[in-house]
Amino acid sequence: ICSILASAISTARLGDFSRCYGYRASVMCLPMKQSHSTSINKTMKKTIITIASVAALAGAANAQTITNGSFEDLTGMTQVSGFDQYRGTPTGWVGTVEYIGTSIGTSPAGADGSYYLDHYASAGTSTLTQNITGLTNGQVYEVDYLFGNRASSGNFDMTVDIGGVSNNHSGSDLVNFTSDSLVFTADPTGSATLTITWNAGNLDNGNLDNFSITAVPEPSS
Repeated sequence: ICSILASAISTARLGDFSRCYGYRASVMCLPMKQSHSTSINKTMKKTIITIASVAALAGAANAQTITNGSFEDLTGMTQVSGFDQYRGTPTGWVGTVEYIGTSIGTSPAGADGSYYLDHYASAGTSTLTQNITGLTNGQVYEVDYLFGNRASSGNFDMTVDIGGVSNNHSGSDLVNFTSDSLVFTADPTGSATLTITWNAGNLDNGNLDNFSITAVPEPSS
């Protein structure tokens, strides 16, 4: 966008002179007629307005973000004695998680940074949520993330939901993080709530990491 704008301004400046005459070692340029100059100025203004409009639309579609999607910010959380694990509410989220930790025993290593969600929900259903704002009504968005589980220690059962679309992850003995995504359409409120639920009765830790959101481009015609 910047290069197009610079080109438009440069063209308008070069057009300020309509005729140049060479005489010996000097060159004399005569100003163009006012009507021609006015026409170019109007064209330049239209170009600038069009570029500004495109930039505004692009900015609106990309204003959204997921705060602390990789769980590296441990502000306000309590460290578990003797371990590189933390309990509490992660920055940017609502709710409480049993652990945010690094690779421990048979757990997978953090996929983005050092830390990830490592929640054990056998005592009951637990939920984390985050309200995402800055969405454009009617725009399609994709939430990408990674899920995993400790190996050889039981089953896991967790659900990730946003905009009425959800994925359920359950099973056992899954070690490495696996990618998944949710695709939804923003409504007129301009916001959507991302919800992570560890379902009651599961016997093992459900691991999650690297949440991000992007606007999905419209297919070309």
